[in-house]
Amino acid sequence: MKLINSLVAITFVLIFLGITKGEYVQFEKPAQNTIETYFLKAKVNGKWVEYNKNEQLSASFGLYIDNVHDGVLSASNIDDNDYSVTNSISIIIRQTGKIGVGSYSGGKQFEYGFKGVTLAFMDVSQSAMYMTDVDNPESFLKINQLTNTHVKGTFSGVVINPVNRQKVSVTEGEFYIKSAHY
Repeated sequence: MKLINSLVAITFVLIFLGITKGEYVQFEKPAQNTIETYFLKAKVNGKWVEYNKNEQLSASFGLYIDNVHDGVLSASNIDDNDYSVTNSISIIIRQTGKIGVGSYSGGKQFEYGFKGVTLAFMDVSQSAMYMTDVDNPESFLKINQLTNTHVKGTFSGVVINPVNRQKVSVTEGEFYIKSAHY
């Protein structure tokens, strides 16, 4: 009888192993956070300004007209109480030929506006807007990565208030922004 019980037990174990094919149930690890952390930051007159809310960052690149291409990167901080913009930084590049990985600086007037790099900073608390001086452009942009999904690089420059000619320096600028191409 003991032999029969042992054979039955072994049979059930073999049947069970045959059904499960010797596989063990494995639990998958929880997925890691796949949300990208996009940002744009820079020192404006020595004080850090940082933008890190994805919905307040944008970048787009594409054909403007004929063989003139442009790219626009922008970031803004929004007041949580009234949803108004408190400050923003924009970087615009326009050139003949496609924009890609590389360094860009300066600029000049041409038939389709300003060819080169335009840097702008707006500070609503001071009711001030600063931008690249088109007569003496001091704006620098380096694109380290440009893919169908994002753009990454650095920037710096000196911007002026067009009304009172007050200068503001923008240094140590960095960005990693989700981008669109058209």
